[in-house]
Amino acid sequence: MSTSGGPQEQPGTPQEPGAVPPGWQAPPPGAGSGYPQQPAAQPGYPQQPGQSPQYGQQYPGQPAPGSYPGQAGQPQPGQYPGQPGQAQYPGQPQSGQFQPGQSYPGQQYPGQAAYPGQSGYPAQQPGYPPQQPGAGYAAPQPGQGFLPQNQPLTTAGLGAIPVALGGILEVVALFVPWVTFTLGSQTASVTFIDAFSKMTSGMDSFAAMYVRFLAFLLIAATLLSTLPWTLGALRTKKSAYWFSGIRRKELTPPNFWWYRTVFAGRATVMLLFHIAGIVAMFYEDLSKIGLGAYLLILGAVLVVAGAAIGPKLTAAR
Repeated sequence: MSTSGGPQEQPGTPQEPGAVPPGWQAPPPGAGSGYPQQPAAQPGYPQQPGQSPQYGQQYPGQPAPGSYPGQAGQPQPGQYPGQPGQAQYPGQPQSGQFQPGQSYPGQQYPGQAAYPGQSGYPAQQPGYPPQQPGAGYAAPQPGQGFLPQNQPLTTAGLGAIPVALGGILEVVALFVPWVTFTLGSQTASVTFIDAFSKMTSGMDSFAAMYVRFLAFLLIAATLLSTLPWTLGALRTKKSAYWFSGIRRKELTPPNFWWYRTVFAGRATVMLLFHIAGIVAMFYEDLSKIGLGAYLLILGAVLVVAGAAIGPKLTAAR
């Protein structure tokens, strides 16, 4: 049947070429012709499983082709973060802003001293020479070091032990028999003190002088010279200058051997005087030398050894 108003399409009949079916909408620009448009993906959701992304397709939140994250206001080559033109994101700290728990190279902690070249170290004042570390203190010389104030140069050393033992033996030897006489069935012993008490003033030989005063003088000089030395009496340079008798060299580690040699040499001279006095007393018959004389020589030898050992050198200056 036909109605007035022109020809109408019949269902199921083929359409003419170029005709537009009813209800069909034109695809947006850029879509492929002849293919129906896919439903748009919901924002924030990925594509459906099994669907591969098409070339040039843009995901939600993806920058447009040709642009990258941070490209807007991105620093150019040679430009560092924190320089003008860098984009700041929400919650991102500003350049140079300190964050809790964040550490930086060369960060100085509380109670830590700053070093030259480190942040916090006082800068050099213009017009003044650069300040050296430890300015105000003289640098130690080779072989020397810093000595705390009021600390002595020397203290008692091991040399005091043989000197003390030698001095005791020398004093005891004066009361031990030096010679023993046999008269018939009786035996008589004479000590050095007995010989001193029986010495007459008319005798002027070396043996008489040794018995009269030289032996006592040598023993006293030995103890007064070596015993303070080994006990650390040279506490300062001034006391070392006056008590040692050494004027050319100060008491320092390089010169310590010289002090030991001088004190040991003095004790050796006193030992030689003791030996000479004993030989002068018994030159007629050396076999009569008693125990007291041997103890005196042994004590003098110990004094020489102790003087050579010397005190303990605490520090150098």
